[in-house]
Amino acid sequence: MQAISVFLQDPNVLFLLFVVAALCIFLELSHPGARVPGLVGGIALLAFIFSVGFLEPNWAGFPLMMLGVLLLILSVRTPAHAVLSLGGLASLVVGSFVFFNTGANQSVSTVNMYVVLGAALGMGLVTLIVLRYALLSTQSLQRISGADGLVGRTAIVTVPLDPRGRVKVLGEDWAARLSPEVAAQQVAVEANREVSVISCEGLTLVVQPIPAIENDILGFLLDQCAPKAASEPEPTSQE
Repeated sequence: MQAISVFLQDPNVLFLLFVVAALCIFLELSHPGARVPGLVGGIALLAFIFSVGFLEPNWAGFPLMMLGVLLLILSVRTPAHAVLSLGGLASLVVGSFVFFNTGANQSVSTVNMYVVLGAALGMGLVTLIVLRYALLSTQSLQRISGADGLVGRTAIVTVPLDPRGRVKVLGEDWAARLSPEVAAQQVAVEANREVSVISCEGLTLVVQPIPAIENDILGFLLDQCAPKAASEPEPTSQE
């Protein structure tokens, strides 16, 4: 235990412990539901807080360090990616030097400049990777969620189509109407039925009902039986 205590009294180790906590919390908030990064980050942050007291650091730098992590998280969720990322890294570096190197206990060693800059560079690379995947996911979602990307997909009727109503497709609610061919037959489609999106007109989807599988099977059986019935000679009456 004493060896672990001495190990955790090194400012460089404590700074890297904070970086691990910051990275894990950043990954957890960027991809909610992962759980493991959040758990590891929480443990690392608690270990950092409980171990840093003996250094008598300058706690004025801690809000700057947390602000840096917050700006990195916001950089994934707002359009100003580059500005927030650079601001977050700068705040982390400045806050770390203030926190570790300007404390009341001047007898302890200070954090190494190269460790801080190297960790900031590593966090910058991780942020770039997360930003890249976030942008790719956003672009893919925009292509899919656009009305043109819904053609050919199956939707569920939420408001009966007679001939206009509403449908839900890919979790989104859309105004919809039956195709002219179906509407001409004066056929209404009740709620919870499946329909197929065949085109879009502005913010309105044009749909048509999907035949029930029972009708398809019945039609197939009738087609198979019809030729046999036609080929069999009609029985002649015997007097």
